[in-house]
Formats: sequence, C-alpha cells, structure tokens
Amino acid sequence: MTTKTKIIVGAGLALFVLCAVVAGLIIYLALDKDYARQYSAGLAEGREFGKGTNQDGCIREGMSRLKGIEEPDFRQLAANSVFVRECLSVSQKTPGFCTGVPSVPFREWIADQCKQLGREDAVCLGVFDAKHTFCNGL
Repeated sequence: MTTKTKIIVGAGLALFVLCAVVAGLIIYLALDKDYARQYSAGLAEGREFGKGTNQDGCIREGMSRLKGIEEPDFRQLAANSVFVRECLSVSQKTPGFCTGVPSVPFREWIADQCKQLGREDAVCLGVFDAKHTFCNGL
C-alpha cells in the first residue's frame, strides 16, 4: 500500500468515525425528552422575560439563572443560551449593545468579556456566545 493510499484510507476512516459520533449525538438529543423540555422552557421563559427588560437585562438574567449550580450540564447550558437569545430578540434595545461585537474571530472576544467580569465558566461563555449570535444576526 502506498503512502498516498494510506493517507486516503486514514482520512476516510476518520471522517466515518466523526460522522458516526455526530449522528449518535443528534439521535441522542432527539430522544432526550429532558433536553427538549428544558430547551422549550428556555424559549418560552426568554420571550416572557424579554418583554419586560432591555438587552442588558437579558444578559444579567442569563448570567444569574444557573447560580447555585456548581457544574451545569449541557442541557442546562443550552436552555440558558436559548433563553438569552430569545430574550434579546424581544427586549427593548440598549443603546450601543452590539458595538464592538466582532463577526470573526469571536471566541477570543467571548473569553475576554467573561474575563472582564471575573467569570470564565461555561455559563458566561454561553451567554456571550448568545450575544454574539444575536448581534451578528446568526
């Protein structure tokens, strides 16, 4: 077997494994009723909360919603992120809210925002990822 053939076979195998993992995750999430319930609740709660606050209020609430949970699981983090996105979509505009939010690269910006707040946890990263998504119309 030539080196080129080995590389092609290896890359094909790696792609197959990656696809299998992604498909498994998608199937797991589709069958995960608790995830669906938390996600739906995050949508509804975000819309409701957003009606009575501004965009900064959505960020503050997103940062505090999982307070007291030492290590939130991915379901809780996803529900919180969707809460923030929905809240931002219906809340009153805060002047300059999206000023300085980059389109790319944005991971460093998100990490910097959390660092400025003295928080480098998954909740903060998810909240500022939601802000980035909202400000860039994604």
